[in-house]
Amino acid sequence: MTDRDEGAEFVRLMTSAARAVKAALDRSFEDYEVHAGQQLILGVLSEEDGLTPRDLAERIGVSVPTITVGVQRMEANGLLTRGAHERDARLVRVRLTDRGRELATVLPERVGEVSKA
Repeated sequence: MTDRDEGAEFVRLMTSAARAVKAALDRSFEDYEVHAGQQLILGVLSEEDGLTPRDLAERIGVSVPTITVGVQRMEANGLLTRGAHERDARLVRVRLTDRGRELATVLPERVGEVSKA
């Protein structure tokens, strides 16, 4: 096997592993109507509530449109609220609701259970 073949195989295996972990996390979070990507948003906001979507995107490493869609869904599920930015009317701040704050403490336990499996 050439170095190039080994590199391609490594990428394939890592991609497969990442998909398997995401699927396991999504199954673990089903009871809470949350998926793995949303758990990341909850975790970041539990450390620093009131971030803008751009701040969230930078911390998680995804695009702003991806965060925007996630935030809209999470707001509809009662996990987050979006409110006006105090200094710039073009921006919004994303904050956890009580339910979102509760899940931000519960879901890491589920992550731990998945990682032990």
